[in-house]
Amino acid sequence: MMIISWICFLFCLFFVINPNIEGTMTNCLKNIQAIFPSPQPHMVGDGFRVFNYFSGGGPLTKEVSPFLLLDYNAPYAFPPNPSQSKGVGAHPNRGFETVTIVYEGALAHRDSTGSGGVIQAGDVQWMTAASGILHEEFHEANFAKLGGTLHAIQLWVNLPSKEKMSTQNIKPSCPPLFPLSLPISREAKSE
Repeated sequence: MMIISWICFLFCLFFVINPNIEGTMTNCLKNIQAIFPSPQPHMVGDGFRVFNYFSGGGPLTKEVSPFLLLDYNAPYAFPPNPSQSKGVGAHPNRGFETVTIVYEGALAHRDSTGSGGVIQAGDVQWMTAASGILHEEFHEANFAKLGGTLHAIQLWVNLPSKEKMSTQNIKPSCPPLFPLSLPISREAKSE
């Protein structure tokens, strides 16, 4: 249910509140075009078990534009792995932005601009790739050593064509945009 809430929030944030799109307040409501079955999870690298709710080139491409991809890493327990962190090695991104939210666990990242850091539970990271950036994402060292539950989501947002190849528009992936700004639910401790 939380994934649906985030999708609705992001669509309304872009389409309802965006003053650059004429008539967005009146054109927000749309008819349901189709209902798709829930996707099966798959591994991205060896550290992310994701449900791909939509991706570029799929049946929803036009309807969800400017969003390109939504990967949801539902809570998934990883065992302790003190010898090596799991994740995705260096790979290129170009022409879009990634928005990563970590609800539980911790991710380490670095990119070809020399930036890097840790995305903790509650952090939001926004990276603009524009003309291109190489980056990698792994379980943070202490999280990998101790093991634990990883719960995260990543949204890819397409850049306008005039900004896709900009070399001035690359924003590295560090630091997190809103550190610890998302509410984290914790069980009440009994005394």
